[in-house]
Amino acid sequence: MTSNKNNSNQTQSQQPEREEQQTNKFQHFIPGFAKRREIYNKTPPVRSGRQFPYIKEPLEYAYEKFISEVVNPSASTYYPKTDENNRPTPMHDNVNCKRIVLRIVRHRLSDGSEYLTSFSQIIGHDVYGNKKTFPCDSPERITKPIFSIVKEYSIKKKHIVAYSEGPIGQEEVYEMPFTAENYILFTN
Repeated sequence: MTSNKNNSNQTQSQQPEREEQQTNKFQHFIPGFAKRREIYNKTPPVRSGRQFPYIKEPLEYAYEKFISEVVNPSASTYYPKTDENNRPTPMHDNVNCKRIVLRIVRHRLSDGSEYLTSFSQIIGHDVYGNKKTFPCDSPERITKPIFSIVKEYSIKKKHIVAYSEGPIGQEEVYEMPFTAENYILFTN
């Protein structure tokens, strides 16, 4: 009987630790970069048969540098804030890195549809516990590249083949429609 009680006490004490690890597990705050990379991977190859190389935006380079400073690579968790004695002190709700929404913008497009974007800041800490911030403006909007696709008949393959000639423009794609639920999601 006592061994069962001890096991249940151990399980209960391990529960908050597991929850803290889950909340501090690395996650991308700007998913648009990965979605943009997928668009490049789905385009037809160029004439040489190779895939058109992915072109990163300047903001993506800065975001990668910020993430490399605030994420522990061995555990894939965010570094905690530390006090003057270098002891970890968790932030509010046991979250070591979070996105704070500063402003919400409602966009009305020419077709009458409405979308929400946000201006926010990502706040985290480096390995020494120093505060690091990164501006996270409009992560709900993706700059989608538009590719020039040429189709022609291939004598070798004996069917029509599509080739990419590279990006010729871009389009802004909004992912969060304006609804009461989405607005409440931003404000909480």
